[in-house]
Amino acid sequence: MNHLKLFPISLNNKCGFINKHGDIVIKPQFDYVWEFSEELAAVENDQKWGFIDEKGTIKIKLKYDYARFFIGGVARVREYDRYFLIDKQDSPITEKQFERIRYCYDGMIQVRLNRKWGFIDRKGRLVVKPQFNSCGRFSEGLAYVEVNGKYGFINKTGEIVIEPTFDSVQSFSEGLACVKLGEKYGYINKSGETIIDPKYEIGLDFHNGLAQIEINKKVGYINNKGEIVIEPQFDLGATLSG
Repeated sequence: MNHLKLFPISLNNKCGFINKHGDIVIKPQFDYVWEFSEELAAVENDQKWGFIDEKGTIKIKLKYDYARFFIGGVARVREYDRYFLIDKQDSPITEKQFERIRYCYDGMIQVRLNRKWGFIDRKGRLVVKPQFNSCGRFSEGLAYVEVNGKYGFINKTGEIVIEPTFDSVQSFSEGLACVKLGEKYGYINKSGETIIDPKYEIGLDFHNGLAQIEINKKVGYINNKGEIVIEPQFDLGATLSG
């Protein structure tokens, strides 16, 4: 089945959708809308959210206090102060218990309960019990977590595989993660080995083989061996994503 590419628009303080030719496909009738994802879009009227299909038919009644996108067949919604997941039939996948839920990455979803973060899978099963002060998304099989103010990494069973010894970290990208020790940034591999010594004022993720770094307040780029490919000379850089 070919699905339409629809774009949100606002007209006379109401929101709807147009196609790529500018034709109104779903007339402006909502107070707010989000873009379509997996053939459904979250829409809001009178501070209540639900979902419509590409014909504008309401598929999930506008009854939630919060709703966003469907990703992997599930969407996060909120009733009062508790978040949970629903499927496209509007059936709850998790209990209505979480203080926060973040989107699914690498098959895992971050959840907060009793002010601690853990992970569930797409079926709502608790995989890593909430126990961390903060955590990042899973990327390349690992996620960073905070323990006593220091950061390390866990695998998908919740086992700490890189000890929390860093002052801050970023998610793994192209096999490396940017970490901060003291006031400098460097890079480690998935074994926790230092591959690029912490010597940069700023370090960002690798994309297409390069990472943006800063030396003496000038931006340049390095490769995954720590070799400078583009000399630090710019006041501002951009991530080289494809």
